[in-house]
Amino acid sequence: MDLRAYARWTGAAAEGAVLGQYRFEDFKKTEGMESVRLIVAEKDLAQARKGARRGEIAGAATNLARQVGSQPGNLLYPETLAAECRRVARREKLKVVFPRKSGQVPRSGMVVSLGMDLGFGSIG
Repeated sequence: MDLRAYARWTGAAAEGAVLGQYRFEDFKKTEGMESVRLIVAEKDLAQARKGARRGEIAGAATNLARQVGSQPGNLLYPETLAAECRRVARREKLKVVFPRKSGQVPRSGMVVSLGMDLGFGSIG
């Protein structure tokens, strides 16, 4: 993709390339992502690399959320969602805090929209 005249858009181009490759194929054999070549002017190379890396990270994070959200209900329930959060946090060296009681907000003052009430367990 020739972005020589549009170097500031390399982040969006990289993110779009990553997002465009997403397929929910947990139950299929898959091949890896194809590479994408972004062409920029030499004077814009440093900015373009930084933007492309940010776009790649944003696209991968969105695809991870898609992957988790596409799981069938018999595989994704509060405990498995929490386990996936812990796995990603460990890999990315992040701290994850879950409310101990339904409706409890972490003391840090950060309010996160909880997609499901962790007070309910799985059925079965």
